[in-house]
Amino acid sequence: MSEEIRASGIEVDGLPDFETAMEEIAEKFDASEKDAAEDKKDKSEKEKKQAEEIRNQSLERIGETKKRKVDEADESRDQNSLKSRRKQGNETIKKQRKT
Repeated sequence: MSEEIRASGIEVDGLPDFETAMEEIAEKFDASEKDAAEDKKDKSEKEKKQAEEIRNQSLERIGETKKRKVDEADESRDQNSLKSRRKQGNETIKKQRKT
């Protein structure tokens, strides 16, 4: 476009609609390529972290693995204990004896 402006010797006020639209499309295309590259980079980082975690687990000793599993079970038990627990039958008998 700059060559066309210099070659004609006449200053152009604005670009035709077609050229303006083409510039916008080119800018959007470049932006989408950058976004795709960033997404690919984020995905590869997540995969690396997951692979490192699996590698560390495979290198654990048996005792460490058992300890980790017990810790995870305790965490899940703590989360389950927050839920309402079902009352046992002996609690009902105790209440009736009081009354």
